[in-house]
Amino acid sequence: MRCMARNVVFVFILGAASFEVAFGDGYIPPLDLHYLEETTSNFGAQGDDYQEGGKVWHCGWDIFCPEGELVKSPADGIVVRCSPSSWDLDTAGQNYAMCIRYLTTTSERSTWIFGHLERPTNPDGTKYTDEQVRKYRIGDVVRAGEVIGKIGHYRKSPHLHLGIYCNLQYPQEFPSGGYGRQPLPRPDADGYRGVLRYGNWFDPRGWLETFAPAKISGFGVDYECLLPAAANDSKHFFYVRQNQTEQILMMAEPDGKDSVSIWQIPAGHQAVDIFAGPAGSLFVKTRSAEERSLFWIKPGKEQRLLLINNGDFGIGHWRADANYLPIHRQMKWEVFDLVKNTIRPRAEVMVPGTGGALDKMFGQVWRLLGSDIDFVSGKSRLVCRIISATEQHKYWIETTFSASNFTDLIVLESHSPVDPKETEQVVFSASRGGLNHNLFLGLLVPINADATHNGYRLENVRQLTTGPDDKIGKSLLRVGGKMVILAQVQVGGKWQVFRLDIDGKNFQQLTGLSSPAASDTPPKLRER
Repeated sequence: MRCMARNVVFVFILGAASFEVAFGDGYIPPLDLHYLEETTSNFGAQGDDYQEGGKVWHCGWDIFCPEGELVKSPADGIVVRCSPSSWDLDTAGQNYAMCIRYLTTTSERSTWIFGHLERPTNPDGTKYTDEQVRKYRIGDVVRAGEVIGKIGHYRKSPHLHLGIYCNLQYPQEFPSGGYGRQPLPRPDADGYRGVLRYGNWFDPRGWLETFAPAKISGFGVDYECLLPAAANDSKHFFYVRQNQTEQILMMAEPDGKDSVSIWQIPAGHQAVDIFAGPAGSLFVKTRSAEERSLFWIKPGKEQRLLLINNGDFGIGHWRADANYLPIHRQMKWEVFDLVKNTIRPRAEVMVPGTGGALDKMFGQVWRLLGSDIDFVSGKSRLVCRIISATEQHKYWIETTFSASNFTDLIVLESHSPVDPKETEQVVFSASRGGLNHNLFLGLLVPINADATHNGYRLENVRQLTTGPDDKIGKSLLRVGGKMVILAQVQVGGKWQVFRLDIDGKNFQQLTGLSSPAASDTPPKLRER
C-alpha cells in the first residue's frame, strides 16, 4: 500500500529519555530506537494528508528506515497470520506482512501488523510463494526481542508499517484484510486509557507508551486456553487438561466420569490438536518454539514419536480402518505408514481398484474438508480438497454463510437413509449474523452431481446450539448406538468439553466435574 503522508496530522514527538522509560518498562523497540524517535506518526492520516486521499485512511504508523534493517518482536506473542498481498502494490511477490497477537498485563489482546517485510527465501534462492507465505510460522510463539524479519524494498522510502488492531469486546476477532489502509469514512476519534483510536485501530506509538506486555508462560497455555478434544469409540473420549506449568492428556468415559491421566505432554511442547486413531488410539500434534511434533498414543500400551518437523503440517480426516494417516507436509499430501513408521508417497497406497492400502477407505480420492481464507473476498469460507493418487484440487463450498467464520468441519461417518449416497452430513461451527459461534448440521451435495469439477453446495442447514459462548465442534462419539458431538465451551475463562445430540438436544458438561487423584502420575514418553 502507498502509505506515505505528505503532511502529518498526528504528531507525537518524544525525547529519547521518555522512550527509554516506556520501552525499558515494557516493549522492546521493533527497530533501532533512533528510527522511532525520528519518525513522526501518520496514524489516521486521510484526505489531503494521504496520497490515497479521497479513498482511504491510514491505520498504522510508517517508521522509516533503510532496507534490510532487522525487525524484532516487541514482546512475547503468537503468530496468527501472514499476508502475501496486503498492500505491497508495486513489490508483488517480494514483501509480506506478519501478524502477531500480544497480551498486556491489563488483559488487552491486540494483533500487530508488521508490514513490508522481505519475503523468506527457499534453499534454491527463490522467494516464498503466496501459499508458502500464508503458512509461514502460523502458531509459532515469538519471544521479546526475537528477530521476526527484515525491511523489504519499497520504492525510494523503505519503512516498517506498524499497525495495532484490538477489539476490546471480541478480542479474538481480526479483519482478513485492509491491514495498511481502511476505506473512508474514518471512524470518529476516540480514546482508551489515553490512547488515540479510530474504531478498533489504535495509535501504535501511544500503545507502546501506555500498555505493558504480559509474559507468556508455558508457550501460551494461559494465553490461548487451548483444550483440544477427540473421541474414536464408544468407550472413551480424550482431552487435554492444563495448568500453569504442564499439559496432561486425559481419558474419560462418555459421561465424563472416571477421568484418568494417560500421558504428560513433553516439557516445552504445547498440544494444538488431537485426532482419533485406529483401535482406540489417538494422535497428538504439539508445537514448541522451533518445531512441530506428532505423537501416536495407545492408552496403557505405547507412546510413540512419529514426526518432528521444523515447519507446520496438517492431518487429513481419519477413518480408522487401516494403519495409514493422511498428512500434509512441505506443501503436499502424503501418507504416514504407522507400521513402518515412515512417510510414503500417497500414490503407493491410493491406486484405485488394485487393492491399495487406502483404496478400501477412500476409493479413488480423499475428500478433506475444512475452512480457509478466501483472499479474493477476504472472508473465511468452507473448502473441500479433492486429493487423488497424483493430483490435488481445492473447491469452495457454496453456502448461504457468505460472511461467516467457519471452524472445525466434521464429516459424519454415517448417512441418513433418505440422503442420496453421494452426499455427506457435516457438522461445523460458524457465526451467522453475529460474532458468536454455534454448531450447525448440514448436507454436503455435489453441484450438478459432479463434485470433481463443480465442487459442493451446503444444503439443509440447521442450527444445533444457541448461546453466547463459542462452541467449537471437535469430534464425534457413539454412545449406545447413537452419534453425539463433542464441543468445547469457554466457561468462566476456562475451556470445558461438552456433548450434545445431533438434533441439538441433551447438552451436557463432561469435564470440570471432578479432578484426577493427586497420586496419578502419567507415563513419560517412550520413543520407538
